[in-house]
Amino acid sequence: MGWIKNICRKQCFSNNFFLRIVMIISIILAIWKNDIAWVVGTCIGLFISILPGIIKKDVKFTLPWILDFLIALVTILHVGGRLLDYYYTIENYQLIARFFISVLVAFIGFAMIFILDEHWDG
Repeated sequence: MGWIKNICRKQCFSNNFFLRIVMIISIILAIWKNDIAWVVGTCIGLFISILPGIIKKDVKFTLPWILDFLIALVTILHVGGRLLDYYYTIENYQLIARFFISVLVAFIGFAMIFILDEHWDG
């Protein structure tokens, strides 16, 4: 059972690392294209992605790794759509991006309810 936990820890670390790399590449591309709104939005997203690590130090619960993966996927889709103009060149690209955004929002809501149910004393 211990080796399964080690694999999960490594996978969570690699997803978090991948997420931050995607965010940093997105910031560099946005600066290169002079898109200030994208720079600000990605910086906010980078802060939000670091926030669970800060929260984990104070509270004894773990966030699922799929949440980090979905955030990275949505970021990749938006980088491709906005900065690389895939919204205009690939048919139905915006529908795919919106689908994964809605999945991410639903999963965040489910995770919040689950965490509150497990850890709230009220």
